[in-house]
Amino acid sequence: MSGRFIGACDRAFAVGASARDGKLPPAQANSARQIAEERLARGELTPDEFRQLAKALEERP
Repeated sequence: MSGRFIGACDRAFAVGASARDGKLPPAQANSARQIAEERLARGELTPDEFRQLAKALEERP
């Protein structure tokens, strides 16, 4: 399951990331969280994996 979690993090961070500063615009950061919420609802992420991903999205510079 951790491999899928890492892949989800990679995709969430890569979606629309600015090549110039590596930051996600607020709307896209929310989109990444929304995707994670949807994956949690479908059972693709465990609650622990979701919390880790949400924390990583919040900490992203």
